[in-house]
Amino acid sequence: WQEHLAGIAVTQPIPEDSPDIYYIILDGFTRSDILASFYGLDNSWFTDALKERGFFVGEDSDANYTQTRTSLASSLNMMYLDEPALVAGSDKTFFFPFYYMIRHSYVEQTLRNLGYEMNSYRSEIGFLDFHDWEDYYQPGLIPGSFTRTFISTTAISPILNPLLYRWHRETITFTLDSMGKTDKGEGPEFIFAHILC
Repeated sequence: WQEHLAGIAVTQPIPEDSPDIYYIILDGFTRSDILASFYGLDNSWFTDALKERGFFVGEDSDANYTQTRTSLASSLNMMYLDEPALVAGSDKTFFFPFYYMIRHSYVEQTLRNLGYEMNSYRSEIGFLDFHDWEDYYQPGLIPGSFTRTFISTTAISPILNPLLYRWHRETITFTLDSMGKTDKGEGPEFIFAHILC
């Protein structure tokens, strides 16, 4: 993987009129046909609205990996995880290589070399919280993922569950409502939003 990352040869800035790139992960949101067959839910109004806006909707897509950490380690490095899996070995609880790949990704390094500004929205999963990027957007007065996880694993969680659900909803609506309304920088931007839905 390090050879893959070291192979980044792009160092010339790109023109300022280069397009912004949005990478939006609707984590846990399944395909329309699965929603229809298992839950009787027709969400064609949603996918049709996305298509009308120019989005590609994968009708028959399957995930290569079943966990967020492996899926994003793969996509943010534009590679399958055969070699990193060898580093992780047979211990299925050793996730460090995948977390490292996410924090030091090929996509981030390449886009930075091309002159992109990196922007991120708060994620409810700690290892996807890129708070050290140029712009980091988060809703106010909502505790981080560690605090919420702590609350949800204590005896007081049944009492505070409504609050946890409200914070979760406010995090999602903040991201969806504010995306595209943030201050535009000088050059092109990469916007990452992980929405746990």
